[in-house]
Amino acid sequence: MSSDERATAGPIATDIALVVTRTPGSGSAQVYLDGVLVATVNLARSSVAYRQVIYARHFATLEPHTFEVRTVGNGRVELDAFMVLR
Repeated sequence: MSSDERATAGPIATDIALVVTRTPGSGSAQVYLDGVLVATVNLARSSVAYRQVIYARHFATLEPHTFEVRTVGNGRVELDAFMVLR
């Protein structure tokens, strides 16, 4: 994802996580859960790191949720996966 892009998932889950690749050219990502900003993460790293969990959340009950990632500023956000557990 490049600047001003977003990816959204709408799982019914008890656990969710965001998995990315971190590189020297990576930017920052904002993580929204049910429409609320819950984290802003700088993904830049001196060497490439694949399949990195940068945000995870557990819910007490199985319910539908909206999970969204937005790019912030310059740099890329390489989204590998939304992980969902029921």
